[in-house]
Amino acid sequence: MSEHPARRSADPWWTLAWLGLVLAIPLRLAFFAGFGLGDDPNESFAVIGFAERLRLNPADFMHYRVINVVLRGLLYRVFSVNELAFVLPILAFALGTHAMSIVLARDLLGARGAFLTSLLFLVTPYETLASTANVPDYIHAFFGVACAWAAYRGYHRRSDRYMALAAVFLVLGLLNRLSMVLLVQTLGVATLCTLRQWRRWVALWAVFAVLVGLVCLADFFYSGLPYGWIANSSGGMGGLDVTRILGFELMVYPRYVFHHNDYPNWMFGLTGWCALLGALLALGRAVLRRAGGAEWFVVLAFFVFVALFELMPHRLTLHAYWSHPRIFRYLAQVSPALYLSGAYLLDRLWALGPRRSPVGLGAVLCVAVALFGLQQTPRVAEPLSDANRDCRHLIAFLRGIATDKPTPLFTDSWRVALIQAQYPRHYKAWMLRGVGADSKDEKVRFLRSVREGLVITGGATLPWYSGIDLIVSLSRLDFTVPPSWTLLREFDGKLTSWRVEPLRVWSVKGEDSATPAVHVDTSQEPKALFAAGMASFDRGDCPGARPYFQAIIDRSPPAELAPDGWYFDTICRFRDGDWEGTLAGFQELVRRFPGSIYVPGAYYHMGLAYAGLGDTARARQTFEYVREQFPRDETVSRMAAERLAEMPADREAGLLGRLWKRLWRR
Repeated sequence: MSEHPARRSADPWWTLAWLGLVLAIPLRLAFFAGFGLGDDPNESFAVIGFAERLRLNPADFMHYRVINVVLRGLLYRVFSVNELAFVLPILAFALGTHAMSIVLARDLLGARGAFLTSLLFLVTPYETLASTANVPDYIHAFFGVACAWAAYRGYHRRSDRYMALAAVFLVLGLLNRLSMVLLVQTLGVATLCTLRQWRRWVALWAVFAVLVGLVCLADFFYSGLPYGWIANSSGGMGGLDVTRILGFELMVYPRYVFHHNDYPNWMFGLTGWCALLGALLALGRAVLRRAGGAEWFVVLAFFVFVALFELMPHRLTLHAYWSHPRIFRYLAQVSPALYLSGAYLLDRLWALGPRRSPVGLGAVLCVAVALFGLQQTPRVAEPLSDANRDCRHLIAFLRGIATDKPTPLFTDSWRVALIQAQYPRHYKAWMLRGVGADSKDEKVRFLRSVREGLVITGGATLPWYSGIDLIVSLSRLDFTVPPSWTLLREFDGKLTSWRVEPLRVWSVKGEDSATPAVHVDTSQEPKALFAAGMASFDRGDCPGARPYFQAIIDRSPPAELAPDGWYFDTICRFRDGDWEGTLAGFQELVRRFPGSIYVPGAYYHMGLAYAGLGDTARARQTFEYVREQFPRDETVSRMAAERLAEMPADREAGLLGRLWKRLWRR
């Protein structure tokens, strides 16, 4: 391998490379996605919890994604919960990844290659789609590119300092998401391919081992488990058995990169094809023994790093292939490798062509790629921006009509998650009830069960994650709006494949007003309120008990019995089959009162709620957490173990999987 000579800093290509980064900023903001993917209440509660206490909670698995939680938590602390604080770290790391890739490309390909890399970042529709959405994968993408740059420089300059710096970037990436381990494996392959120069790698692996040891030691004092940051940071032992649909599963990412996406548009434009052809060209030169440092880097980046990302299972048994869902946002961690490979192709073909031709083949391809990418960018980014506009209008409207008395709110499960994520203290105004996308009949039963409250229907679906069936669209159901429903607000938008009708908010008035409301004297002492609530609770009268528990919860400052009121109020939601409300209530209880005696039971019921929603993977993870973290609570631990034994996935883990888990626990 030989390092490409650096060009002069005044090179116009170098200036154009940074101009591409500057132009990327207004382009990203023009298609701002904001809260469009902010639908994970676990993540939102984790960030809000850190913002309030400025302490990481070892009982919250999301807090092991340290960099994501800390950065967003600090911004929430300063700006409160809003789209700026939510998206700013993502945009900053996306632009940082762009900048770091320019620096790396200059070392690999020279100033013109740096410009071409920057151009592909600018014109590839995926970057505009993902840079202002909930894509924390950009954080470890940035550290991955920085690690690759430092390792490349360290190898060619025989510099232990750069190699040590690469190890630091590697561990920082692991502290954001465990998928950074793919880069560890790629560096391992690079080391094996250059064993004759093994001394150049000693500093990297030595510093990496020391830093991992220090992280394990810190985690031991933090949580009592030296490997908690591994087990909790990304659920690496989780996922679903996709053996029966493996062909479909393995085609999701290639379809995004090389062909039409869901809507259909070209998410990566022509960049994916440039990357593939560039990787094949580099491989050919390597086979012909004409490869330099750039060729070997491209071969490793594409045929090792990207291939591991696509093919490596999250778990493999003798009869099953396990993988998490293939979601478009995960591509952020490998997209820089695609842009570098594409830039390599364009750079090598730049001057290729007839002798008298004023421009080469690479320049012509560059123009075609740029024009096609810019033409596709609005189409690719529109679904997510459109969904975010719906969410923004809905949250603003709900804030405007909220009262001190919690009102039942019925909608699809995605919007329940969005409200939980974006609406602090939503539980004081709304009692959330959600329905999944399982069947139209279930949605009809859900709508017919509404007696009083608000109902949200229609609007844009969750782009890229789900189809239109996720939304409760009245035009797709055998359901006639009853006379008791009144349309409060309608947010219109163009009809597309992701929106078949306007977003509507309905008010439903109860037809039977004979049942008097429970009157609660809130001036009573918390003990008296709790006793009255428990009297109704023990009789099975949850509607009569909840107002007393709510009165305890609403006390300011919090009453001594606040954890008790919160726990039994949420148990009432659990008894009513309100799985989303159960999760929201117990997540808030754990966040507010992490030392409460009710925490083990809260986690156990969260597992039951996940099971009720059909989310077997999260149910399993929660039950395993209960069994491992609360062994002293014998009742809850035993019930969690019984639930795990009843789950089919536990029996399908295989002998190797059970042996691996047992070794980890020891």
